Amino acid sequence: MKRISLIICIIAISIVDITAQTTISKGIELLNSDKTKESLAVFTSILKKKPADAEANYFAGIALCRSRRYEEAIPHLKVVINKNFKTTKIAYTPNNDSKLLLAKAYFHTYRFTAAIQLLEGMVEDKNVSSEAKQDANLLLARAKTGERLLNGYNPNDIVFIDSAIVDKNKLLEAYRQNSNTGYITTTDSDGSDSIPTIEFMSGKKDMKILTNKNIHTGLDLYRSNRYLSGWSDATALKGDINTPYDENFPFMLPDGVTIYFASNTIHDNLGGYDIFVSSTNPEGVFLKPRNIGMPFNSPANDYLLVVDERQGIGYFASDRYLPTGKVAVYTFKYNRVESDDKNKDRDSIRKAALQISFKKSKHYNSGKDKQLSDRDKSGKAKFNFLVKDSIVYRDYNDFQDSTALNGFHRLEQVQDSINITEKRLMAERKRFVLQKDSAEATSLVTSITEYEQTLKHLKNLVKSLTKEIRRLENK
Repeated sequence: MKRISLIICIIAISIVDITAQTTISKGIELLNSDKTKESLAVFTSILKKKPADAEANYFAGIALCRSRRYEEAIPHLKVVINKNFKTTKIAYTPNNDSKLLLAKAYFHTYRFTAAIQLLEGMVEDKNVSSEAKQDANLLLARAKTGERLLNGYNPNDIVFIDSAIVDKNKLLEAYRQNSNTGYITTTDSDGSDSIPTIEFMSGKKDMKILTNKNIHTGLDLYRSNRYLSGWSDATALKGDINTPYDENFPFMLPDGVTIYFASNTIHDNLGGYDIFVSSTNPEGVFLKPRNIGMPFNSPANDYLLVVDERQGIGYFASDRYLPTGKVAVYTFKYNRVESDDKNKDRDSIRKAALQISFKKSKHYNSGKDKQLSDRDKSGKAKFNFLVKDSIVYRDYNDFQDSTALNGFHRLEQVQDSINITEKRLMAERKRFVLQKDSAEATSLVTSITEYEQTLKHLKNLVKSLTKEIRRLENK
């Protein structure tokens, strides 16, 4: 009787194993057909009955990584590596190498130290294929960059105050452009969800930074100046900015020295486009660019950082966490208040770097799923006026105090006067260069001095008006 029971148990176990294998095959078929969600459901059902099954854990790990659910993939891939499991059911390419998959999961969850340790082991392992080592070396360089950037990250340095999700080919609709920031246009877009190339023109409209193709079929940054005779021929920026990779999305501060741009170089990069900053030396040669770090940069595409120094806010775009064809434009301000965030434990800092979070404001809804609800019908904000901390006014109706609103209208008039004065001053300076040896030079010097004094007075008036408006709105 015991013998019969044993035989029945063996038969039952065999049937379960055959059924599991059939189910695994079905899951693999779905995975190969890019039906990742359906395949994951298959592997998950097997793991409910057999949590330690190496094969089911392996394919579940692949499906989760393809779904960018890296945090969930980690425990499954650990099981696979601990059991030293490999499969013959799919081609064991670098994309399917369990150690490389786990390293990617560590990398995308900002566990850079763990990723580095795993990747360094792969590079030194004689049994790892040359193709896998090549991929491991590239990811290793990015993980080392990530570790350095995370070590320098303070979650309190930046305050996010708004976001808008738009189509990539409508990216510029979410940016506020004026003489404070300069003007940005798209120079090459096929109307699809591809990333466009960008041209930046200064607020004074006397200089452009353009994006053009280089000899390596990548993109480089060029400069053109406006003279009385028209725009000069575009010449490549001097210095260490341009590489054999793509440099795009230029923005220059009004100082004419500091430039922000994005590059997909493999050096000092987390992946995709990262945002870099550089400045010129006295000879106009750009110094070695620096990755501006987290939270601006991520393993996704991050680009087009624009700073409005007068308003004290900035913007940048990122396609992290978003479906193909969509991009989020984040509005932020620098926080100059000291805090103890640097003393937080490393895991808290890692989580803060992973997830952009917003300060709450009664004046609009914040969050990464916000649409263009607080903008006018053209999709653009009417203006951006920073009132306090995370509070930004975008419409005249936002003002609570009538005196403050009148002050803001006065502020707008003063800023218009500044724009006009700056243009006239620039024109007089150009005339002086052309006629400095003529009899008219003396009168031009007087005119230039008067414009400079007027400009100084107007800028001081902007400061006092801004201070008073904020005081009235924060009573």
